[in-house]
Amino acid sequence: MFENRIRGAQLAKRVSYVYLIFAIILLVAGFALNGYSDRFIISGIFYIIMFIVVYFLSTKYGENKNTWILLIICAIITIIATHGMLAIAFAILLLVSANDMRKELDN
Repeated sequence: MFENRIRGAQLAKRVSYVYLIFAIILLVAGFALNGYSDRFIISGIFYIIMFIVVYFLSTKYGENKNTWILLIICAIITIIATHGMLAIAFAILLLVSANDMRKELDN
């Protein structure tokens, strides 16, 4: 079932796109709602920053042997900064992609 899934840097790149999608959703919600706008806007800005970091790690530094460590750090930062189920999902995806990158680069 999982033998044909995307691995390593490609998974991290796709996770970064999901960061961007949720950042746009949070920014639109932040500007549309009056009471919770600050929290949504700050979370949207955080997700944009994480999109940029994870995208550049997966594209420019995808072949570096230490990139997987940086992806684990990004997963930890995501959990610390945004508490919730979405942060846990992002962290799990980043941890899986970091593990795959580690295995690919060891071989």
